[in-house]
Amino acid sequence: MPKTFMLKARTGRAFRLVQGAQLRVANTFGSRVIDAWAFMADDIAEFIRWNIPASIPPLRRR
Repeated sequence: MPKTFMLKARTGRAFRLVQGAQLRVANTFGSRVIDAWAFMADDIAEFIRWNIPASIPPLRRR
């Protein structure tokens, strides 16, 4: 059974994922970007950071 974490705006949460696990991130309110970081457990100098938009509007030609 997957765990669900609901976070309030401008807060954070740390947790471990095992190899092969999946993470789903959803912004359920507003249109702000979600900042996410992932660190290697055995070497926190190795990490990845990305911004996840709440929604991606379709491209419009002008």
